[in-house]
Amino acid sequence: MDMSEFVGVFLEELDEQLVVMEQQILLLEERGGDETVQNLFRVVFGVRARTCSWVTYLASGMSFKSLPLSRK
Repeated sequence: MDMSEFVGVFLEELDEQLVVMEQQILLLEERGGDETVQNLFRVVFGVRARTCSWVTYLASGMSFKSLPLSRK
């Protein structure tokens, strides 16, 4: 997979997870509950893990200037 595909997949997955996170926050406001809190934390930590992997990859020598960050 070339870098532009990797960036695209990362951003698409991040968008999806942010939508799920927003839904869980709305559910938490509406009805609360331990299950909703657990689901919210699962999504938050999933986003965190993916982002940490991305940052680790960047720190391994790839410069930000060489990343194709524009969405098409």
